[in-house]
Amino acid sequence: MLRCKWFTLLLLMISGHFEVLSQAKIDSSYLQLFDRDDNIQVFTGFYQNNFAVTAHSYRKTQYELLGNTSAYAGLNLNYKWFSLLVSPNLPGTNIDKKDKNIKSIQLQSYHFWRSWGFELNFSQFRGLLVKDRSKDSFFETFPGVRYTGVNSNIYYFFDHSHYSYLSSMYYSERQLKSAGSSVVMLTPGYQQFKTKLGNNISLPDSLSYNFIVRQPSWVSMALRYGYSYNFVFQKGKWSINPIAFLEAGVLKEMNNQNRQLYPLSGFQFRLNGGYNGANYFFYLNSIYDNTSSYFHKAFLQSGSFNVSLTAGLRFHSFRKKILGLL
Repeated sequence: MLRCKWFTLLLLMISGHFEVLSQAKIDSSYLQLFDRDDNIQVFTGFYQNNFAVTAHSYRKTQYELLGNTSAYAGLNLNYKWFSLLVSPNLPGTNIDKKDKNIKSIQLQSYHFWRSWGFELNFSQFRGLLVKDRSKDSFFETFPGVRYTGVNSNIYYFFDHSHYSYLSSMYYSERQLKSAGSSVVMLTPGYQQFKTKLGNNISLPDSLSYNFIVRQPSWVSMALRYGYSYNFVFQKGKWSINPIAFLEAGVLKEMNNQNRQLYPLSGFQFRLNGGYNGANYFFYLNSIYDNTSSYFHKAFLQSGSFNVSLTAGLRFHSFRKKILGLL
């Protein structure tokens, strides 16, 4: 059984330069800030990542590689400029519950202002599962294969005076009238497959074997353009918040003498929906991400899916500072 899948977020943002960036003008007939601007949240969810290697085509392959992902639950505290998020896995919910050597780790930090924001993401799968799609439920474990991915998402929202991403994704503001905005996201990243045993791995799929055995690592730069819309009801108490992105970019292999840049493309869809009250809130969130990457004699399709349910309680800041800082 996987010992832990966890997000840890410790984000310290001090007023000053960043505070000035957050003071963009807003239309008060569309957006409303809450008097209680601190909150504590509890949440639970499930996530999954998969990879499929084919020969320069979009055709389906018989095999796919999976991280040993699981369900999770956690707590998120947002107080003034301090945020802390901790999310351990739920025991017994991993795809493979037997092999303790197959683990996955996810780390994320983020912060958003009125018109822009960023996310930092780290993923590592210490061992992979191979699923034979023809047998559906059959999994074979390969603890000697490791995947690592690091990327940053930098957002810019064009209509930040009428549209609130903080209302759409985090319910920390209220969208009073339905509105939307175009969004641009810049995503630099680094990814790597590595084997502990060199060539001594026995993947049943020859395409996956030939791709992973050379232990590829690559850097990439992608641009995503999308649109987000907040459908609101009862002056923002209830909302449905879809976001869709199209992605295009390039990648460069690090351990290949060939200096050629290869294309990548993809799409992402997010959907939030829930209740955004003055004292408490709850929402259901889902994210599906799919990226297709070209390599020399290989084509990698990678996908991820995450769904979570969050409930939060708002509160006022304490009159006295905590430790003289908060």
